[in-house]
Formats: sequence, structure tokens, C-alpha cells
Amino acid sequence: MIQDIALFLFQTIVFPGVFFIVVLAFGSNWMYRKFYARLQRRIGPESAGIFGILQGFADYLKTATKEDIIPYGANQVIFKYLPVIAPVPVVVGMFFIPIIDTKGFISSPGDIYAIVFILTIVTTTEIILGWASGSKFALIGSSRSGMQLVSFGIPFIFSMLYAIIKAKSFSLEDIVLSQTGTKLKFLPNWNLFGLGGIAFLIFIICALAELEKPPFDTPEAETEIAGGWTLEYSGRGYAYILLLEDLKMVFVISLGVVLFLGGPLGPTFGLGEPWIAVLYFIYFSLKYFAVLLILTLISSSLARMKIRHIVFGSWTYLAPLAIASIILTILLEGG
Repeated sequence: MIQDIALFLFQTIVFPGVFFIVVLAFGSNWMYRKFYARLQRRIGPESAGIFGILQGFADYLKTATKEDIIPYGANQVIFKYLPVIAPVPVVVGMFFIPIIDTKGFISSPGDIYAIVFILTIVTTTEIILGWASGSKFALIGSSRSGMQLVSFGIPFIFSMLYAIIKAKSFSLEDIVLSQTGTKLKFLPNWNLFGLGGIAFLIFIICALAELEKPPFDTPEAETEIAGGWTLEYSGRGYAYILLLEDLKMVFVISLGVVLFLGGPLGPTFGLGEPWIAVLYFIYFSLKYFAVLLILTLISSSLARMKIRHIVFGSWTYLAPLAIASIILTILLEGG
């Protein structure tokens, strides 16, 4: 009984719990900034830790020690307390992600429903945070964030439907297990290959919009609206917002790994426990950083788009492509 409680606490708090998720968030922040800088012939983070690997943590610590300034026209309660609880839904969402097993720490037949709900909560929270600051620039950023959510929400969900249709389940465990085996005797049976490549492309584009990364960073465009919905936040409040953005990146990338790259699956070489869990973690990590590098490469290659072009492009091209891919999926692989 005591061992079970100790194991539960370890998995919840340490690995693959809150501590690991936060460390992965800071590590992802470093890798994104480092690779982004290298692609632009810059050095990137360098001074905090070896090769600047502690830069994300250093930024968070420095920001958290600064003074909290609450604007006169802000909603005092929301402005002060909402940033503190904003990262919580993302951390809960990460517990659904299979990292060291074919199922997450939390697993249910309706995992996808919970994940879509969590992503909606996060974006809605960002909109409320911008509105609560009482700044016109922040309000414009919040409205842009809302427009991106509405515009890319449908194709984003449709990109997930490929994996759902193939697995015939809304459970992430079933989606992972549906990707076991090989295709053509040498390719992994991942949803990335074949018709799922279209869904993966749509997912990547929508992920950039969900994360507000270039070219979809209009909600926080410094040259236009001075930082957008985060403009008025400082001190601990802004530190929590930075953490929220890093955690959201971890969550979205991890979801892409599970839906299209087989999650933690890979050759086990006939090994038993606990070595299978170690291999699963290694495979998941390699796939995770591969997707992160893809997102970084796209972000660094494209300039910021105007909000009207983003909305027009989503409804005119991306949404019809997503609908067409789902129709083809149902006809060819729906079974």
C-alpha cells in the first residue's frame, strides 16, 4: 500500500509528472531559441548554463523576481490571479500523453475530447488575460488570438480525425496501438505516412497558429501592438505566462507525436520491464525533438502574416483541404 502511494506520488510530481513537464518546457524553449538563432546565423542563448541550456529557467526566475505592476484600468482580481492558475490545464493535459507506456498517466475512452477542451480553455484564458489588462493594445491582441482560434480550430480538429478514424477510437492508447507494425515491410505503421501525411501537414500549420509562432504571431506582434495580450503583465504574473507558453508548446508537440508518429512506440528488442519503459521514453523524446525542429524551421523561414491573410487563408484553403482529407480517409481507410 505504501509502495503504491509512493509510486503514485513519484509519477505525479517527478516523472512523468509536473517536474519533468516543467523541465521539458524549459528545455524546449532553449532548443527552439537556439535552433531558431542558428538558422538566422545568430548565436542564441549562450550564457546561462552549458550552451545556454538553462536560459528558459533563468528568464523565468528573473521575471518572477521583478515587481508586479497592476494597471489602473485592469480587472484587479483576474489580472492578479488568473496567470497563476493558467498553466494548470496544460499540465493536466500532459498527463493524458503516453510517454513511457502505450497509455498516459490518465487514460480514458474519450481522451481526445478532454484534450480539445483543454486547448480551448488555454486559448480562452489568453483572451481573458488580454481583456483583463485594460489595454487597447492587449485587447487587439486578444481579439486576434480569438480569430486564430476560430479560424484554425476546425482544421486542427479535422487533422486529429485521421488518427481517430484509423484507430476507431477517441482514446490515445488505442491511437498509439493502431500504429504498431510496419508498412511495405520497412516503414513504421505511423499515421504520418500515406494519406495521413496531409493530416500531419495540416496539424503542423495549425500547431504554429495555436502556439502563436511565426508566421502566426500576430496576437503578440511587437512592431504593431507592442507585445499584444501580454503587454501589461510583469513580475510573477508574466513569469507564469511565459511558463504557460512553454508548456503549451510541449503539449501540442507531444500530441502530434502521439497522433502521427506512434507516440513512444519503437523496437523493444525483446526486452522486458523496466527497459521497455526506458526505450519508450527515448523513442518519444527523439520524435518530440524532431517535431520541434520542424516547427522551428518553418517559423524561422516565414515572415509574419497579416491577420486578414491568416483568417482568409484558413477558411479558403486549409479548412477545405482538411475536410477533403477526412472524406478521403473515410472512403479509403474508414473501414
